Amino acid sequence: MDALKKVFLPLNILIILLLFTSRIEAQSIYEVQLKTIRKIDKENLERQYPIILDYSVALLNQNTDSADIYYVVKALIGLIPKKNTEQTQLIFKYLKDKYPLPISDYENDLGEKLIYSILLFHTADQDNSPQLEQETAAEEILKNIIDKSSEKNYVMAALLLMTRLDYENYQQYFNTLKEKFPTHKAWPYLEWNNAIVRYGYVEKDQNKYIVETLKLAEKYKNLITPFGEKYYIECYSSVAFEYAISFGNYKKAEEYLAIIERDSPNYIALDWLRKIVRPKAK
Repeated sequence: MDALKKVFLPLNILIILLLFTSRIEAQSIYEVQLKTIRKIDKENLERQYPIILDYSVALLNQNTDSADIYYVVKALIGLIPKKNTEQTQLIFKYLKDKYPLPISDYENDLGEKLIYSILLFHTADQDNSPQLEQETAAEEILKNIIDKSSEKNYVMAALLLMTRLDYENYQQYFNTLKEKFPTHKAWPYLEWNNAIVRYGYVEKDQNKYIVETLKLAEKYKNLITPFGEKYYIECYSSVAFEYAISFGNYKKAEEYLAIIERDSPNYIALDWLRKIVRPKAK
């Protein structure tokens, strides 16, 4: 359980953080965020929490069949547990006052309730409530959203979150929702998320993670991500990172970096990845 509280692969988090620097209104995410926003002011990240949370809820409301939920959920998890800040505690207090446990309504304010589940889990050792009690409450929120809600994108977001909080029950829900929403655009990302959690944090088998990621890269090689990149580019980025960091195999990492440079020279995380794969060139 402790391992699942950690942030996922740093490269994936870096890519996601590049999304969130301004509030969206009614405009398209593709126009406002993914095509124009490329940097984040990390020094002022704490002050951007409310904007990030508002944006995430708005995005989940915007499209019930969106692949973007993958990036939204991972951004939220990547941001919230890393900071034991006054701002984080204020958000938690606000949501705790608004949604006292147990929660009974799973058709309204689901974005806020998803955020509440993250905060419950990741502030369990900071709050006065017993840790197990908060973790159990967080899991119940996710299970109830999946079981009771008709809001498809929130159901899929809850499934993504469940990989972190309750991986033992995740596969059952994964299979059930695959039958219920077989054409949802998030599935390629959920499949990758499953590989990240299973092999990166549960079984801790980075070799198997690389194998499975490359299988997904081939399976979805023609898929365009919300960033405008091919799906395989992000898979290759993660594989290059793993070869460099987990195995010190910079020669193998270079092979995948070279493909990214050739096929996607404007890839958002390319400069960062070069520094990882080519440490002597720093």
